Amino acid sequence: MKRIFEKFKLSYEVGVRLLLLLLTFLLFDLFWCIQTTFRAFSYPETYINALTVSLILLLPYIFTRKDQFFLPIVFILDILLIANLMYNRTYNSAIPLQSYLIADNLTDFLPSVISSIRWFDFLLLLLILPFFFVRRKRTEDNWRKGYRYVLVMSVTLSSCLIFVMGGLVNAIKSRKTINDYMCVTPEYTIFGGMLYDVFTSGTHISEEEAAEIADYLRQHIAISSSADTFGVRKNLVLVLCESLESWVLERRVEGMEITPNLNSVIRNQSTLYAPYVLSQVKGGRSIDCQLIVNAGLLPVESGAWSLLYPKNRFFTINQAMKERWSAHSWLLTADRPTIWNQQAVALAFGIKNAMYRQDWKLEETSGPRNNIGDAALMRQAVNLMRKGKTWPHGTHTFIQFVTYSGHHPFKLSEHLHRIHLRKDYPDMLRDYLVTANYTDYALGILINYIKTRPDYKETMIVIMGDHEGLAGDRESLCSTREGKGLVSEKPFVPLIIINSPKSMRYESVMGQIDIYPTLLQLLQLDNYKWKGIGRSIVDSKPLPVAISPDYKVEGNPRGITNDMIKHLQNAYTISDMIIRYDYFTARVGR
Repeated sequence: MKRIFEKFKLSYEVGVRLLLLLLTFLLFDLFWCIQTTFRAFSYPETYINALTVSLILLLPYIFTRKDQFFLPIVFILDILLIANLMYNRTYNSAIPLQSYLIADNLTDFLPSVISSIRWFDFLLLLLILPFFFVRRKRTEDNWRKGYRYVLVMSVTLSSCLIFVMGGLVNAIKSRKTINDYMCVTPEYTIFGGMLYDVFTSGTHISEEEAAEIADYLRQHIAISSSADTFGVRKNLVLVLCESLESWVLERRVEGMEITPNLNSVIRNQSTLYAPYVLSQVKGGRSIDCQLIVNAGLLPVESGAWSLLYPKNRFFTINQAMKERWSAHSWLLTADRPTIWNQQAVALAFGIKNAMYRQDWKLEETSGPRNNIGDAALMRQAVNLMRKGKTWPHGTHTFIQFVTYSGHHPFKLSEHLHRIHLRKDYPDMLRDYLVTANYTDYALGILINYIKTRPDYKETMIVIMGDHEGLAGDRESLCSTREGKGLVSEKPFVPLIIINSPKSMRYESVMGQIDIYPTLLQLLQLDNYKWKGIGRSIVDSKPLPVAISPDYKVEGNPRGITNDMIKHLQNAYTISDMIIRYDYFTARVGR
């Protein structure tokens, strides 16, 4: 090892510290790739950029030659890397730069955070220990000269590779493909991702970008057939069920139905049911789903759109209903108004009335934050409807529920369990089944009430999972004896439309982005100014495929041209620009 250091004119003390830093980055890359892809290790940028950043982080020691100024940096680096590994297991990306400013929100998700830790993550912290045993040798001369030599060489190589790709932004964008999407963080380190967030956070749209959006929208067909033959629905109740996946529906475990209420409405002849809706959320998770379903747009490339662009305004289903039916709008959620900036989101969507966690009686709590349980939420909401405080008789309405009990890690208080499983299931699988059953019971309270209303014939109830729930635990659960054949290998969520003017069972794959135009068409709002960038499944020509957030094609692409697949993949880029530049306000007008 000393000979290697001497070759690069590095002193022993500097060389060992540099090597340990480099090993820290490469070990992080290994842990990152375990759950994604090892392609990053085939690119030279992975090693060269890790070396460059390691040299930069070594600067405090170079200037002071004291570990008390250097070791805290190493410790913070390790914590930062571990946090990003945990984040990636849920969101499939590194932590966006802006999300560090809302770290206090983690207190509401602490159990979910803890459950994403893996024992080998702490190996990163163990790499700090050798630093305490590397002693400075006073006899070494010109030790800074070697450092400068290696730093210049490494920075030059990194710069050349980035320059050839057209700069950092273009270099990272070039990796946003189906095969290389998850290689960005290992190749450019988490700090490269932070710089990318800074450089792409501009609010001024260029003429070229505006033309690209306009051209895409001209080519896009969201709804191609008329809805004139559909029955009229002037009320919409939209229920976004936390982490509800399709595989628990229409399923018996130990002779018991997990979701008897939902199974019952699925069998009804007036129901539209789509079991293979691909979860397309990104870093915003639940709030991404609200964007997709309410506004017909996919999430931004990085981060949570509700925190990055809270002043944006959108064209939404509830506003289309207001224009057509003078409908009132409500948001009934178990969350606090600050979670994912929910209060600002309601304003952005044009929702006029809202009730948050503090507005409910916590008579029955569930989940890691002890929020109001789904059953209590539905009982209290139904009581308000009976009293005419929400959805008075004779009025038309849009009501959006956001449940909470199904939040990862799916722990439900024992007294709320409605089924008791006898077999030896993995804890997470057992908890998920019990919680799904409880949520189904809560949904039954709401559905049974709405069916008694005199305006039920004009009411459409939409129940769906807001996003997949198992994330990084899916593969391990599918490989267990109890989970194999029960747990879906794909992140599909259900879409159930009760009292739909067009009943059907849609067995093909669709994306969450297709829900917005589908609802517009069913509500006879297909002439609304914004039809979204999905495609209605009740249309004459639905597309039986969907694009995942990592640009993979799910479904049956037979008969679909490569140009159409590329068009569907580009929807993520177009949505990102529409949101980032507040395109509707800037170009379309309100």
